[in-house]
Amino acid sequence: MTTYLTPGELIGSLPDTCADTLHVLALSSHTDSTSAWRLTSPAGAAFPVTLVRGMTTTEIAGHVRAALPADRDTDLVVVVIAENHSRNGLPLRAAIAALETDLRPAGHTIVGRYWAPHVRPGAPWRDYRRPTHLGTVIAPRADLDFAQPAQLGGDAPTPTWGLPFTDTGDTLPAHLGRFARRIVPLLIRPGDEANRIIAHATAQAGRGELVDDIAAFAVTTALADNAVYGPLLLPSNEIDPQRVEQLWMAL
Repeated sequence: MTTYLTPGELIGSLPDTCADTLHVLALSSHTDSTSAWRLTSPAGAAFPVTLVRGMTTTEIAGHVRAALPADRDTDLVVVVIAENHSRNGLPLRAAIAALETDLRPAGHTIVGRYWAPHVRPGAPWRDYRRPTHLGTVIAPRADLDFAQPAQLGGDAPTPTWGLPFTDTGDTLPAHLGRFARRIVPLLIRPGDEANRIIAHATAQAGRGELVDDIAAFAVTTALADNAVYGPLLLPSNEIDPQRVEQLWMAL
């Protein structure tokens, strides 16, 4: 029988750690016949946040795939445990979006993305898709067994987050207002100004933040200039390739 979990219960089942950590958790849709004991915590992979900032998406995804069953699709939940988060956004958003995009072709779908300052009951948690939605971490039920099929219920968001524009083929954010559509292209100038916009967006993505719609539109417009597009597509040695990758994923 499938067990339905709330995000608060799932976060509360994680091991308490003093280090900021990115957890990628697997929710099994099949009974684990290989386990003779009740599992009190979900399977998956964990990465210190400081390590994530120095890894490429391919490296993170490789560790995640190695921790997952190879013979079936798997639903995943990403939980970031970090004491502090940016006032303007939750940490590692670009990295999580990039990871989701990398894992999806292999049949692994991220169905929930959450932040909490710690895993002890009473801590607040936030949903990456609805950052204003606030929940509370609670102690998991005593009879919870992660060797059995489990599904995230209640506040679980719908899947497919990653790259919002490519699925529908849109070249501009769908809800970008008419005023912004007219004004933003006028703000883009070739050469130094366009490169400044790219540098700012790359730095923003490097902090793990998805750029907002107008910034994404500005970057997209700037990339129409081959003098800007070329160096970003083939970055020189002094440009961190991870930051370039995160910028693409953020867009």
